[in-house]
Amino acid sequence: MISPIEEYHKLELAEIYERTRALENLRFQLGTFIGTVNITIVAAAFTTQKIGLIFIALALPLLNILHDLRLRTILRSLYNRGLTLEAKYVSDAQNAILHTYSPAKWSSFYSSIGGFWMPVIVVITELIVGIALWFSKWSLF
Repeated sequence: MISPIEEYHKLELAEIYERTRALENLRFQLGTFIGTVNITIVAAAFTTQKIGLIFIALALPLLNILHDLRLRTILRSLYNRGLTLEAKYVSDAQNAILHTYSPAKWSSFYSSIGGFWMPVIVVITELIVGIALWFSKWSLF
């Protein structure tokens, strides 16, 4: 017979699986949305020749980095709790759902290409372009 605490852990593990999938989806959606808005603002900046819009667009990838950092922190805590529960209750824990994820994926926030390095490259590029256009006499706003 399953004890109430084991039943609770079973429900908790199912919730961890569900939240992990939902948060990974949210990370992807936020990155896509923020990237699209960034491209739109940069296109508007080139159309109107206003470098102030490029500097506003600089803030969006930084916002993406902050969101991704927070979501990865939550995912890491869910992942660690799920590993603990899998090790305790799954007979073949090494082949369980969370154990099959790559450990490198969770090792560091900075290992995230889309969540950290790509936005940093975008910010640096937009900053360089904005400064270059400033010297070519584009108006701020």
